[in-house]
Amino acid sequence: MAARYGLMAGAITVVIYCLAYFINPDLFLSPLVYWTTLALYVIFMLDLASKSVKQGIHNFRDLVRPLFVCFLIANAVYYCYYYIMITYIDPSIFDVQVNKMAEGFKQLNLESKESSFKWSEYILSYFQAAIGGFAIAAVIAYSKKQS
Repeated sequence: MAARYGLMAGAITVVIYCLAYFINPDLFLSPLVYWTTLALYVIFMLDLASKSVKQGIHNFRDLVRPLFVCFLIANAVYYCYYYIMITYIDPSIFDVQVNKMAEGFKQLNLESKESSFKWSEYILSYFQAAIGGFAIAAVIAYSKKQS
């Protein structure tokens, strides 16, 4: 059930990003789109938690596991989509993102390094997101366990 929820959340995330891109390519990197899709992940995880509790799962570990798997799968679908976008469909998106980050570094008086796409940084980013995903899963599991 966690895999199905993760695939659905990931697929809807891809649809949202596609719509944002086709409406205006600048929307693709919009914080609004990012937070909307993160809220979508949370909604799917909450629904999965409710169904797990209805099935009699009340142990924290047994609740957090499928929620985390849901997040990981949804995020993997998004990361695959993002990779396809910046590699094959519109490589300029990556350049725009790097330039926006460089502007942010300048505002913070930080130096930005020469940036090009690197698999190691891409994979590291996925695992950093997984830490946040686990925190979300843990909060949801704990709240469902308490109710």
